[in-house]
Amino acid sequence: MYVYRLWTAFQFDKGFRAFYIDPKGTKARKAAADTVRSYMKSVSAPRYHPILIPKYELGAKRAILDHGYLPVTNRENFTLVKSSGFRGVEDDHRTVIDGQGGRHNVDIIIMANGFKTQDLLTPLSIYGRDGKELRELWKTKGGAEAYMG
Repeated sequence: MYVYRLWTAFQFDKGFRAFYIDPKGTKARKAAADTVRSYMKSVSAPRYHPILIPKYELGAKRAILDHGYLPVTNRENFTLVKSSGFRGVEDDHRTVIDGQGGRHNVDIIIMANGFKTQDLLTPLSIYGRDGKELRELWKTKGGAEAYMG
């Protein structure tokens, strides 16, 4: 078990190499991104590649794991609609109105509208010395930090 734990830790640590800002990190990020893009192209419908395959650098945004959704894009009864906005859902609960006024009959709505990555601990309020709130302290320091690192 000891050797297995060491091997597992080593495998995970290799992945962090990609996030170093140096030539080796750049090479590791490119290799990982090429692997991910190649996988996505191999299992998803080519007509959706411009929408699905990221154009940003690996690690720039939260990773989306494939638990089987990419192959679904190949089904005849599947249509992926990308919109720059969302106005609402009609009373029938099956028609979505996109930002441009287009109407789409849907079975599933997946909204990727962002999240607050730096608003940590919400909705908790943690107070420290002299009644200072941790979130407010972090704002003055430019972001969250941990003791000694």
